[in-house]
Amino acid sequence: MSIEVTQSDFSERVKTYLDQVTKNNQTVLVTCSQQKTATIIPQDQLNTLLDAVTAKEGSLDYMLLLVTN
Repeated sequence: MSIEVTQSDFSERVKTYLDQVTKNNQTVLVTCSQQKTATIIPQDQLNTLLDAVTAKEGSLDYMLLLVTN
């Protein structure tokens, strides 16, 4: 489940939201100006996404991603 906050709320409570990300595996969506959003996710989720994007089809990494996801 994601936590949605405004940029000003995030600025006031940075530690609280970062703790939610690192300790509780939460995703924080920060609404910024001009209807843009920044997303903060745990490092392990980022690593998994990057592995999925860079895995070459037919490689062992690619096959492991298919099996584990």
